[in-house]
Amino acid sequence: MSIYSSSKILLTNSKNLLIWLRDDDFSINDANKWDLPGRDIQSNMTPEKSIEVDLKERFNIVLEHEPKLLGKISSHSNIEHFLFIYSAKDCEIQNLQMNKWGQKSKFHNIRELGEIDLTPPIKAYFSMYGEYLTKCLISNIEFKKIDKIKLGLK
Repeated sequence: MSIYSSSKILLTNSKNLLIWLRDDDFSINDANKWDLPGRDIQSNMTPEKSIEVDLKERFNIVLEHEPKLLGKISSHSNIEHFLFIYSAKDCEIQNLQMNKWGQKSKFHNIRELGEIDLTPPIKAYFSMYGEYLTKCLISNIEFKKIDKIKLGLK
């Protein structure tokens, strides 16, 4: 059985989280729902490279440093998602614009994520782990002090 992998990133700026509104073409999965940046990992890419490519192609963002891998989330026996975190400086996101594959993007208040129409996997993740994740992101907790178990990560 092959494993399907994707990468997602928690890209923050001033305690806000970058999200994007998927296209309203109902032939795609999770059409017209808000999602985290990220993409499927192609066979010739590492999880880190897939994040780099998505941020550049979709949002015109180039990060100064590699994002930190928080861990992996397994949603089914053959599906794994790599979850990264990065706190962006204003200069890294000053050219933010939707280039491809989406209606719009914005930095959204982390505490208010439950009030928007997120994709089902992201909504499920935030409903289980959002309280601790929000606490970590708002308090700028040191990366090495984040409890991966409290985030459902391996």
